[in-house]
Amino acid sequence: MKKIKLAGAIVETVLSIPIVGWFGYIYSFGIFGIAEVSLGIIGLSKHKKKTGSILQIIAGCLGWLPIIGLTLHILSAVFLYKEVGK
Repeated sequence: MKKIKLAGAIVETVLSIPIVGWFGYIYSFGIFGIAEVSLGIIGLSKHKKKTGSILQIIAGCLGWLPIIGLTLHILSAVFLYKEVGK
């Protein structure tokens, strides 16, 4: 089950890079956002630690805002990597 959190952490890491994240949202027509929120919901239902998954869902909803999205993606990636490591 750690594979789901790791996948979410990798998606968050990619989306936290400003140009890559912006092009990802624009040219995938929101597929990254839907995948991000879906991974967060699956992570909520499968794992005990929920902080990273909650941040991932929030980042998926607010990720299109330039500075807020960058900060949320970085924070959720850090929390998800931390949860995968334990």
